[in-house]
Amino acid sequence: MDERQRLHTAWQQKKVHLDQLIDLHFFLRDAKQLDTLSSTQEAALSGDNFGVSVEEVDAQMKKHNEFEKLLVTHEEKLTALQEHGNKLLEQNHFDSSTIARRLNEVIQRRARIRDLCDTRRRRLEASLLHVQFVRDVGEAESWIGEKQKKLEAEASKGEVSSLEDKIKKLQKHQAFQAELAANQSRIEEIRGND
Repeated sequence: MDERQRLHTAWQQKKVHLDQLIDLHFFLRDAKQLDTLSSTQEAALSGDNFGVSVEEVDAQMKKHNEFEKLLVTHEEKLTALQEHGNKLLEQNHFDSSTIARRLNEVIQRRARIRDLCDTRRRRLEASLLHVQFVRDVGEAESWIGEKQKKLEAEASKGEVSSLEDKIKKLQKHQAFQAELAANQSRIEEIRGND
């Protein structure tokens, strides 16, 4: 009976060990999946191509928004891994040191991904402001150039003889001044962004 009891105890210990071994491999598999995912995401976040036009940067912003949504779903995987790892540690798993080390590595790497994601968002926002500024400057310079050519063309026509022509010129000039005044705030805004 003693021999049977020892055999039964040994069997139970072996079963516990095998159960812990299975749990360890599941944990390590999930940790490796998150590491692989993190490597892919780090590569995606390290790119510096933000685009050179407002449309291109907008497209990059949309891609980044989708990436952030995906990142939230991956945080659920990290939470599940943490819960599994903590459960194994609470059960005094035979390989607790490996579990604690891997859990810490994965948590730190995911935190680095979140930091990279935030940094990329800030850089995209800055890039968007820059390309909008460049676009606005280009539009303002084009508008100024058109008005300057128009003024030069009017000045080259020469002296106006009749009163009606002078009144028409005065009206055109007043309309031009009103247009300048209307666009003055836009020019000042561009100067302020410089």
